[in-house]
Amino acid sequence: MADTAANLDPDKERDICDALRECVVQIKTGGKEGTGFFIAPGLALTCRHVIEPAIGPDSAPISVLWRPNHDDPPRELDASLAGEPPPDWPDVAILRIPGAADCPCVVLDASYVAYGTDLLTAGYPYDAEVDFQLQRFEAGEINYQNGHPELRFTGDVVQPGISGSPIVSLRSGLVQGIVRYSKSEDTGLGGFGTLFADIVGKVFRLQPLTDRPPAGAAKKWCEILGARKLRDSHRDPNGSRWGRPQLLPHIDLIVEQNPRDPAEGGGWEIGVRAVRDGDSPAEERIACSTAGLGNGVIRAVDGWSRRQMIRQEAEIRVLGQVLDHALLPDRARDTVDADLRSPPLLLRVCADDAGTLSELPWEYAYGHRPQPLSVNRDVVFTRFADLPGEPPDPKTRLRVLAVIEMPQDMSDRLDPYMDEDGMRQIKPSAEEFCRSIRDVHPDDEKVQIEYADNRSRDYLIKKLKEPWDIIHYVGFSWQAGREIVISMGCGQEGLRPASLEDLQRDYLSPSGCSVFVAEFHPRPRGTEPSPPADLRAFATLLQGSLHAIVVTRHPVDLVDMRNFNESFYRDLAEGQIVESAVQAGRRAVSEQHRQNRDVTAFGSFTVTTRRAGQVRLLAQSQSIPPGVGRQGAPADTGAAVTAGTRPAEEVTGAVPPAEEVTGAVPPAEEVTGAIP
Repeated sequence: MADTAANLDPDKERDICDALRECVVQIKTGGKEGTGFFIAPGLALTCRHVIEPAIGPDSAPISVLWRPNHDDPPRELDASLAGEPPPDWPDVAILRIPGAADCPCVVLDASYVAYGTDLLTAGYPYDAEVDFQLQRFEAGEINYQNGHPELRFTGDVVQPGISGSPIVSLRSGLVQGIVRYSKSEDTGLGGFGTLFADIVGKVFRLQPLTDRPPAGAAKKWCEILGARKLRDSHRDPNGSRWGRPQLLPHIDLIVEQNPRDPAEGGGWEIGVRAVRDGDSPAEERIACSTAGLGNGVIRAVDGWSRRQMIRQEAEIRVLGQVLDHALLPDRARDTVDADLRSPPLLLRVCADDAGTLSELPWEYAYGHRPQPLSVNRDVVFTRFADLPGEPPDPKTRLRVLAVIEMPQDMSDRLDPYMDEDGMRQIKPSAEEFCRSIRDVHPDDEKVQIEYADNRSRDYLIKKLKEPWDIIHYVGFSWQAGREIVISMGCGQEGLRPASLEDLQRDYLSPSGCSVFVAEFHPRPRGTEPSPPADLRAFATLLQGSLHAIVVTRHPVDLVDMRNFNESFYRDLAEGQIVESAVQAGRRAVSEQHRQNRDVTAFGSFTVTTRRAGQVRLLAQSQSIPPGVGRQGAPADTGAAVTAGTRPAEEVTGAVPPAEEVTGAVPPAEEVTGAIP
């Protein structure tokens, strides 16, 4: 039954139609035509299939026709992809249009559309007698295309060329989604669209603009709507101005030894604390013992050794399943599964009081999903230490110092190996250590990296008195007596050990850094194997301004470092939290399929934060709104005709870069009163 809530009054509706003329553009590339609309100054959203010819090595140029005043001739502007869209769902792409820095934009809303809502869109159908056309629809049911939710609407026909048009609710006046394609000719009029409520958790770069309109650019839209309430979760309690971005819902798993348990091998407890938006966390404690883990637990855990390369996925899967049972007994799993209905979920582990259990490689825990939790796209898996301290305020630019420790005598003793393509032989050296960061660093002004390779202790101590946001260390760690040390200040004289206490006092503390990244390379054959990094010992570094440490628990090669660093810095540059950036980096390592690779390398990259967690270094990105995601079984809705292009196309996903999105979102005070 249709919802009968009232529409906007006719004057507001007419004003919105006029505003759409200024915000909607026609897009042409490689013989294809479609529609897009401005979401921020110089940024337009469209469907990925509309700009398909612009993706790939033989990319076609993209041109945009914009009619800011319908009485004047259109402006033809050059456009480019704001980051290459990923090849999977959702079917959206963001374009960078430098010549439209003065454009107005729509207001995006990430709430769901009620059944029966009157909808409005506008675009540029090809072969039409009138270039710009308005179309009306009525919201129908949610359907599933290849497992992904789509809003079905009826009424007018979605004409070819309309793909990429905004879906405006005539009840709120806000843009709640994007038109994708029409129904097939034998199923009646109408079409399908994608709601922002279903994709804001997948297209992270849309988050800063969803439910948070850019002041100035959205001024006209805001004036039309007047007093209009968006999402309370992004407001201060008085509702007068924008509050700080909402945090991810998260579940904390606190692992503690329980010496009272007489079970063989001892027992432990799992404290499960679910923290959702606006909730006060309540902790449930679950008793566990090795007896509940099933057969093979001792063999699996004791057999885990990163001192030898593991090439079989099956071996790590066995270990992962055992660790899953240890970390997620059934009652804990129920809590996690309930929150995974609205991904992504931050899943954190604290093992401060777990004794030897803290040494287990929890990053390999599988769950009943097809991949470990630490690379799952719906989960952000991290560790935390029960230490107080709020994360730093996000900045507009990061300063990174890469400390490279690879003296020539060490390089001469290391064996070469092939890169991920099997095309180049890598000889570990100071230059290659630098390349592992420099060659994959995103080309933008938000992350500035300097290098200190094979420098003396005195030089580093002086250099680290400058303010830095990240200290990124690439070098060696080994056992010295009962202590794990790393080389710092090697100069040209060979490795120079520094204890973790020295590291914190002499290097990290003076720099004022927020994040310390430590990537360790395997030492030469014939030397004592490097021990696993003691993550509890490294957590002692979390003092003063330091809020997150990223440590390779076991040494990894330069190929894995490079793959991790590329995704890690890309996500940081896009305004993601450190925990999410590490998750993306681990996925990049796990997805490599090179000969003789170590299939467990992804789990070497660990991240530990303080109790508060969610360390965001760059402004203005915003976390995921509540209620993202939807339950329901996928249904086959039959054939569909693509509306944005002449031939039918597969639909796929998209991503804009941070520097464009973050620059578009105003500080809180700028939007005061825009939509009170």
